[in-house]
Amino acid sequence: MSKRAEMIARRRRQKRQGFLTSTVIVVGLAVAIAALTLRSDLDKEKEIIISEPQTFPYEDDTSLGKTDAPVVIQGFSDFQCSHCRNFHRDTLPLIIENYVVSGQVRFEFRQFPFLGTESLAAANASLCAAEQDRFWGYSELLFANQANIDRNAFSSARLRAFAEALELNMDQFSSCLDEGRYHDKVDDELASGKAGGINSTPSFLINGQLLVGAAPFTDFQLAIESALLTSD
Repeated sequence: MSKRAEMIARRRRQKRQGFLTSTVIVVGLAVAIAALTLRSDLDKEKEIIISEPQTFPYEDDTSLGKTDAPVVIQGFSDFQCSHCRNFHRDTLPLIIENYVVSGQVRFEFRQFPFLGTESLAAANASLCAAEQDRFWGYSELLFANQANIDRNAFSSARLRAFAEALELNMDQFSSCLDEGRYHDKVDDELASGKAGGINSTPSFLINGQLLVGAAPFTDFQLAIESALLTSD
């Protein structure tokens, strides 16, 4: 073999080796990233945020307030929706303090799980908790433990961990969770919301009038006061 041919062959071998080395590095990085992601998801099962328990007046299944309140707010939410979390954390307590406690408003939670598979799982789990009169406490834990959509924040293991944190009857809760006992009810509420013009969360029907988004309390105050005037 001539020196020129030998040089060309050597260069080809070097290129092949370089390609193989790059491929191994890329594959290795991909495996490492996947392993870290899996580890992160698994670790989430151990990291449960326990929210400070609140007192909910006139708690009735998935509703708050007197049944004869002149203003009824139907709130459509998805437990994976960050804006829904913000409403329940920041605005709902003010509505409760100013209108629910006085008997002027009844707030009814409506399931609208449209963001992913874990939205449906969380909705079903919240209604399983409602069987034991802990819907609102369980909902607080769901909102407090949100993560990126469908990334195991609401895996079966974590949904059970929330129930354990509330000291629910775990045999009853697990049976309800595993059989998806409330999937049909959740589907019905989702369909009802869509029929009422709901296409995003959070959305609200205040005596039938639509208010969209996690609006500030002042917006709800105006809508509630207007509804109170027309209900007299």
